[in-house]
Amino acid sequence: MSKVAPDTIAVCSMRRIEDTLARTGATRLVSIVNAHLMPPTPAGIDPALHLRLPITDARPERGSDKNTMHMMIGQLIEFARSWPHDAPLLVHCFSGLNRSPAAAYIMLAAINPTVPETLIAYRIRMMSETAAPNLPMVGTADIALVRKGHLLSAIELIGPGQPAAEGQPFLLQADFR
Repeated sequence: MSKVAPDTIAVCSMRRIEDTLARTGATRLVSIVNAHLMPPTPAGIDPALHLRLPITDARPERGSDKNTMHMMIGQLIEFARSWPHDAPLLVHCFSGLNRSPAAAYIMLAAINPTVPETLIAYRIRMMSETAAPNLPMVGTADIALVRKGHLLSAIELIGPGQPAAEGQPFLLQADFR
């Protein structure tokens, strides 16, 4: 295992969970996939430190339950804020392109409330040319974090990323000093 700073958020696809865990030494895990695809907690991760969010990547239907999304994004924000930065944290979705980059963006915004949204968004783009953060997740977090539309605007500014079937794993430093 290479040395990865303890304040690192690693992002990957579902297929790359095990090798990214081995590479980073992450001790916390966020899984954001459709409910029927939710993976078991990997060996080496305390089940209490595995946040499971059954969020689909499909556009929400009109009249869908927004309270469920708000609740899950609230759980993600609390999970990020409770992270002691003593070991890396891994977040994954099915492809590593949409939901996991959105979750990493949301977590960085939650733990860095004074950092401009564009700086966070550009850090994601710098580390992944394919990341296309899930807009419904970002929009919900924008409301929860009272970012006044700036979280969404920053994602629109960096654009959707290069087309890909699967994102390559990437690392984000949580510290913006």
